Amino acid sequence: MRILPVVLAACASLTAGADFLFPAVPVLGTMQAEFTVTTVSGAPLGGLPVSLTVTGQCGTVSPSSVTTDSAGVGRFTFVAGSNPGVCTIAGSSSGTTLFGRTTIFRPSDVQVDPALWVLQPGTGTIESTLRITAANQALALVAVDAGQFPSGGPNWLSGSRVTTDASGTARYRYRGTNQPGIYDLPIQVAGFERRIRANVLAPSFESVPNGVKVQGQPWDDIRVILLNGSETGCGLASALKSRGVVPPGSVDLFGGSIAMNLTCAGTSPLQIRIDYPDPLPADGQLWQFDCGATCPKQLTAAISGNSVTFTVSQFQRQSGSTLGKASVGISRPGASPAPVPPMVQDMWWSGPAENGWGMSILRLPSGGLFSALYGYDAAGEPTWWVMSDGEWLTGREKLFTTAAYSPVGTPWYDYDAPVLVVGDPVGRMQMRFSDTGHATLDYTFNGIAGHKAIERQIFMSTSGSGRPVVGGMWWGGPAQNGWGIAVIQQGGELFSVWFTYDAANKPRWYVMPAGRWSDATSYEGRLYRTHGSPFLGVAYDPARLQVNDVGSFKLTFSGDRATFRYSLEGREGTLALQKQF
Repeated sequence: MRILPVVLAACASLTAGADFLFPAVPVLGTMQAEFTVTTVSGAPLGGLPVSLTVTGQCGTVSPSSVTTDSAGVGRFTFVAGSNPGVCTIAGSSSGTTLFGRTTIFRPSDVQVDPALWVLQPGTGTIESTLRITAANQALALVAVDAGQFPSGGPNWLSGSRVTTDASGTARYRYRGTNQPGIYDLPIQVAGFERRIRANVLAPSFESVPNGVKVQGQPWDDIRVILLNGSETGCGLASALKSRGVVPPGSVDLFGGSIAMNLTCAGTSPLQIRIDYPDPLPADGQLWQFDCGATCPKQLTAAISGNSVTFTVSQFQRQSGSTLGKASVGISRPGASPAPVPPMVQDMWWSGPAENGWGMSILRLPSGGLFSALYGYDAAGEPTWWVMSDGEWLTGREKLFTTAAYSPVGTPWYDYDAPVLVVGDPVGRMQMRFSDTGHATLDYTFNGIAGHKAIERQIFMSTSGSGRPVVGGMWWGGPAQNGWGIAVIQQGGELFSVWFTYDAANKPRWYVMPAGRWSDATSYEGRLYRTHGSPFLGVAYDPARLQVNDVGSFKLTFSGDRATFRYSLEGREGTLALQKQF
């Protein structure tokens, strides 16, 4: 690999021991370097012979002796050895020795820090830094090539190529954006691609008169806006997702029901608009609940695209307070009573033709689904998307829809829950179950859509007789929020996936597809890390699947508590688990 040359201005009268910096070089890589020799007054010293040597056996120089040209410049080639570390190059002439140093690194060890930029909305100029290291050594004077932000994201002002300084720091200047969202940015260093994420925060809703974001799961971006608040002197205190409402005739509600808490001294009718992330059914009906004996009742509403506009004139008033409550929801005319959601908890995949990726589906106590899809990023590295809840849209078609997230966390071996950034949804996923063993999966992640036919993955070969029932979602509790272990049980066998984060704070998963019961409560086996075909934007290629044995695990269960002992990629540890659901 050719490293861009750097010019070093060396002074002939300097004493031995002066230290100069050359660019970092990958192991076995090549650097074309040059140096300049001048007098104390700055005049170039041409025709000066300089002998070059390398301390130790960390690399070689060629030629071993150079003569400076008329500009005082001497040029040589350095070839790095196979061991990473700091390498010293000595140049001697006329009794004076000058020393230069370079850092030799393995490209696979390159780390980019931070992996997340959290940005306030705005179009002003922003300067952010990235520190490039390998095995805790700063990589100085190396080129860092940044790709383009996705559409709607920030725009470069400094150019996409920046060279690190002596501390390994690259400084970027760019113009911000008012469009909130998650923007993933590819970064190339030494031919290896890394990813950083810019999280542009949404404008504070205090700046939007009488507008609030609905709280509660699912974490869809549903917003409620009071249109005539200034005229009526009323305001919106909050809006909550409510699951306790029973719609008329037991029909299902699109997106559930929303309880609005309003502050209003008078009784003037209020004009309200609700914006949903998905298009609303054109024939939907808006119902109001919690308003006394006349409720539930249908309200006149105008549905357009993702929005519904309506007027509320009746509230559930709290005694002696200006706080009123109104709950509304949109139903479909003629919808049949909602049946019990189908039992689809299991490991799902697209069969042997797409071996290597899969999805764990676990049922929540509410009847919703907690799903994690385990696939691969554009470089073939394991990544995951999580869908923490959602809605059964129609009982007849068994259609479940949910928002998808790709969080940013800290490494599995040094997890710090307060640093977790869930971020806004990166897309949506929809599953349509034809029966309890087959479904279609439609998804859009990061603007890239896809479709899969999926089925239950059958891995059971032994009876579960005498074995504890341990299938479900396990985690480290609220203090460890952000990662988990999906334990899928079929009979006496377990198929588990640990979804967590790597050293670059990116989503990473490890799979435990088999094991054995070593005693009545302990199940142990091998941990694997896979590398495969990108999940988004291309046809899945199972031939690219690589399965690497990277360690061992032991799960020991005791009721709703467990311990997870691991030996993984040179690290050992034990995690205390509790069953989430």
